[in-house]
Amino acid sequence: MPIDCIACAQSAIVYSYNITSVDAQLGGLVTFSIDFDKRLNGLSGNQVFTVTDGTSVTVDIWNPYIQSTTFYTDNSSNSSIANIGDDLILTFELVDETEVTTPDVSFNINGTYYDADSVDVCSNVVDTTSNEHTASIYTYTATYTIDSSDNDGDVSYIIGDYTDAAGNTGTGITQYGTGVYVDKVQPEITEVTLTHNNTAATPLYFIDGQVAILTIKANEAITEPTVLILSGGKTVHNDVTVTSTTGADLATSWKATYTVNGSEDYSGVISFTISDYYDSGGQTGDDVTQDDDVASGAYGFEVDVDVPTLSEISISSDNQYDTTKATTNDTVTLTFTASETINEPTVVFTSGGNAITNSDAISYSNTSGTNTWTAKYDVDDNDTDEVVAFTIDYTDLTGNSGQQVTSVTTGSTLTVDKSAPSISSINSPSSSTNNYYTVGGSISIGVTFDKTIQLI
Repeated sequence: MPIDCIACAQSAIVYSYNITSVDAQLGGLVTFSIDFDKRLNGLSGNQVFTVTDGTSVTVDIWNPYIQSTTFYTDNSSNSSIANIGDDLILTFELVDETEVTTPDVSFNINGTYYDADSVDVCSNVVDTTSNEHTASIYTYTATYTIDSSDNDGDVSYIIGDYTDAAGNTGTGITQYGTGVYVDKVQPEITEVTLTHNNTAATPLYFIDGQVAILTIKANEAITEPTVLILSGGKTVHNDVTVTSTTGADLATSWKATYTVNGSEDYSGVISFTISDYYDSGGQTGDDVTQDDDVASGAYGFEVDVDVPTLSEISISSDNQYDTTKATTNDTVTLTFTASETINEPTVVFTSGGNAITNSDAISYSNTSGTNTWTAKYDVDDNDTDEVVAFTIDYTDLTGNSGQQVTSVTTGSTLTVDKSAPSISSINSPSSSTNNYYTVGGSISIGVTFDKTIQLI
């Protein structure tokens, strides 16, 4: 619109214009045009649109404001968690007609405030749709690097007030509940126990086919750890399966299981190493072995896959005439020696192919300080004559079963014979002259018995 000059001279003219409320609503860069004529000679001058000193004027009554914020960390495992050395990163967009002063930014970590290390403008994009006037979007990035002395806990952020070039003030914001937190606590294994289903008298031992269960507990949720298990100093043959007790990828409790392989594993102490586990923020924990205090519940266990054997197996009786024979009321004794300490064995006797009468009265004894055992029974009148056979079944103290034994390794077999001998034939006396015998002569008579006898 035309305006009047307020100071006019032939070589210098000053014009002024008061901005109206309507003009202010439009806002933006003030433009102008100057039309003039050379009054001395009546000629028109060239129209002017630009200044010659590089200055400009922008109309701006709008307060700058924060359009959006994004808060995260540069942690490689979880962008909601910051460890020592990780950066807290806050990006936010300020909208205004003109350039805005950089606001102060700080982070509240569990009650303590930490000023941002830097607050930088990253970009400036013109937005012609903002509030029906031309504006610019200034994108800022504020960062803070977590130090070992900083607090652990939830993080909120504070963006201070700011002003634009026209003096309009924008209100800062304080944001709680960001979901970002600092975690400098290293994950730790706090308890390790070892259990199995061995019901034998020595629960510290594992035998073939039994499942070993290593239970691992941590001070916070961790990823699946790597578990190496050895027996007798050698890596166990079967795979070790590691699962969380909740089925989650991050958990405070894990179980490592494997089944003892009697033909491949080595007997000896069970040892293990638990390693390569991380918390949700990517921090790794220290390795744990059976020698650590937290693993006292998994210390002292052994694998025993050595099968016991028997030797020096013999059978005899207390018959006063022949210890390879037995008759009614004689005691039959089976003697054998084990390769290691065994539980009380189970012996089954048969006589002449039939069960003995006193099968419930077999007595067992172990010679003190040795691995030698005896199994005894008394022959009953109802037992069947002929050879006494037997079976020996036995286990060691950890439950390993030895191979069943059915024959002697020393001496001979034993036969039950309860029938009395009888004469089967008698030969006539040898003949002499006139069938007379003189004093001092001998008479020979041949007698045949139905079995071998012993003169008494």
